[in-house]
Amino acid sequence: MAEMTSRERFLTALTGGVPDRVPIFDFLFDQSLYEHVIGRRPETLNVPDVVDLSFALGLDAVYANAGGPVGYEDTRLSAKTYVSEWGTTYQKDPAAWPIDAPIGFPIASRADWRNFAPPNPNAKGRMDPIKDALRLAGGRLAVMGAIGGPFTRAWQLTGFDAFSLLIYDDPSLVRDILRAHTDYEIAIARQMLDLGVDAVLIADDFGWNGGTLVSPAHFRELILPLFVEEVQMIRRLDKPVLLHCCGNVNSILDDLAASGIQGYNPLQRTAHMDLARVKATYGRRISLCGNVDSSVTLPFGTREDVERETRECIAIAGPGGGYILGSDHSLHGGISVENMLAMIETGKRYGQYPISVPS
Repeated sequence: MAEMTSRERFLTALTGGVPDRVPIFDFLFDQSLYEHVIGRRPETLNVPDVVDLSFALGLDAVYANAGGPVGYEDTRLSAKTYVSEWGTTYQKDPAAWPIDAPIGFPIASRADWRNFAPPNPNAKGRMDPIKDALRLAGGRLAVMGAIGGPFTRAWQLTGFDAFSLLIYDDPSLVRDILRAHTDYEIAIARQMLDLGVDAVLIADDFGWNGGTLVSPAHFRELILPLFVEEVQMIRRLDKPVLLHCCGNVNSILDDLAASGIQGYNPLQRTAHMDLARVKATYGRRISLCGNVDSSVTLPFGTREDVERETRECIAIAGPGGGYILGSDHSLHGGISVENMLAMIETGKRYGQYPISVPS
């Protein structure tokens, strides 16, 4: 098979085909990795550094989020805390870079919601990061525009405990909040698609290590129809969808596979997401991405451990195509640069088609 470009390789696997080798994609969440590979230590996650690092590592795809309006700045409360455009208060922690923790919430009642105005998805400047990603990738890397699903940003308006109670105490308010977020994300996705992104990444965590964050019944009643609406809008415009969803979602995998997504990431090992079982059950319907353990093997294993687990993932999910190598969450600050590079190098060495991986 002729050698593909990174963009061709990633999109072939994402849409269920057999590329020249298993593509590699991951969330690059370690400042030391940037410093080691491209000589820059970013203060914030930004498109130019992500694209440069992806090229330097030989990855096959990048993603970019929408930005804030031109001239917008978060409201700083202290050196470590700020209020976002959505009114949620976040706290920074260098150990969790670049993900900040929500600690304060603008919606405590229906009266708060009546007085709440969601941000304008069409504000000038929203698409600047997407334009940058497409320009810098230059058609060589696949570019995914990243949006949220209905759930995560919705509970970040109320706090998770309050959201859980509202499901019982005021389900109509829950529906209104979920609806508002879905409308916002659909408007963002339409702009990304108009600009020519190759795919859309929907990031929405429905699970934790022990199961779904809300009951499967409530998920199907309140969240799934809106998630399907997002997916189907993108699919109608002939672009693939990769879902990023952490946690143990085995109980709703049938629903997710039927939603229209073409890929699922990250298959978290510590949340009992078994790659062999998921490949056997869903591998003809959706492509799979991830599963190298970022909680145990990558942070605490030897290089040999990382190589062994990476080979295992390729051997299980690579045959027949439809697999993208990556960690089961992200390449984060708790992992040594050596082990991150070991995973990537092993993927390139053993991911060539036809797959033939030693045990």
